[in-house]
Amino acid sequence: FEHRAFQICCMRLGGLAMPTFVVTTLDDEENLDDVLSLREALAQAAASGEPSTIVFDSSLVGGTIALGGSQLVVASNVTIDGD
Repeated sequence: FEHRAFQICCMRLGGLAMPTFVVTTLDDEENLDDVLSLREALAQAAASGEPSTIVFDSSLVGGTIALGGSQLVVASNVTIDGD
């Protein structure tokens, strides 16, 4: 993984820790900045090689993600929790 200033935590599921990626921006981006987009979270989840969870920072409640022209790729066992 590249060094990035985003939040990754772990959840326990059936006694196993699984990576959790926290989306911190509504922008549809792929760059090396200090925020994590949904597109970047999906890529990081796929790169982890493990079942993962993606959640959204509470500051994004009520917001909308407008995709930048291409579909999102879900290439791994990932749960997206948008509560």
